[in-house]
Amino acid sequence: MTTEETVPVVAFRNNREVARAIISFIKESESNPRSSFTLRPFNRFDPEHTDWWIVPSSEWPAYKFSKFCFHRRPRSPEGLLYVGYYVEKGLGRKLHKWVHPRYIMGNDWFWHRFVSLAKEGSVEETAKEVCKSVGTSVHILIEVYAFNRVPEYDRQPNEPSDQVEFALRFPNFQWELLRPAQNVLAPTNESDGIRSLVQQIEDLQNDLDFYWLDWIIGVRFRYGQEDSPGWRAPDLWSRVLKFWMPFGFQEAVES
Repeated sequence: MTTEETVPVVAFRNNREVARAIISFIKESESNPRSSFTLRPFNRFDPEHTDWWIVPSSEWPAYKFSKFCFHRRPRSPEGLLYVGYYVEKGLGRKLHKWVHPRYIMGNDWFWHRFVSLAKEGSVEETAKEVCKSVGTSVHILIEVYAFNRVPEYDRQPNEPSDQVEFALRFPNFQWELLRPAQNVLAPTNESDGIRSLVQQIEDLQNDLDFYWLDWIIGVRFRYGQEDSPGWRAPDLWSRVLKFWMPFGFQEAVES
């Protein structure tokens, strides 16, 4: 049985506060990129509680890009803040007659590169670096949505058609299944790390052509108060987010 971990606290009350603090820190820091990072909420009409992203481009929609993410999981008052890395897989080309073209994954989506990097082992090694940096577990959450239930910006998100969650435990990087998949993702329950997980996702590709997929690699935090002790933007950047810069963000720095 895994020992219950202490969840660190941030000095922010909600997703909007932490996302705005991080983008301000990035743009103001002399040692960090100032270029095309753009802050985006999922639902502009629920800014405090919706998911937020920092996208390495001003292009919108930004499905094809990697993102830094600030999410509440579960999406309820008792949910925890997830800070980390986010990448999306779109729908397969065979659905082009039934869905909007923006949902069909193109060759320029970062998902393709992410899969290659995960198979090489660099995604898992980076997750371990984050794990060591924060001194607590890193969580890997995958959610899929059927092609007719793809999440729409500025609306409350649908419940996923299936989901699976793992933890990479500190300090020995033990791989633990936290929330088993029940449907299309069920084969991934048998994975023993990120490399095997992404391979199993690839093996399901024909089935997953009909599903939108969100992949989140994050660290959990409890929400706090702006004037209370807790992790602030410099800590979250240097100890969680900056490790993911090679995974789709360098272009924004160099542009």
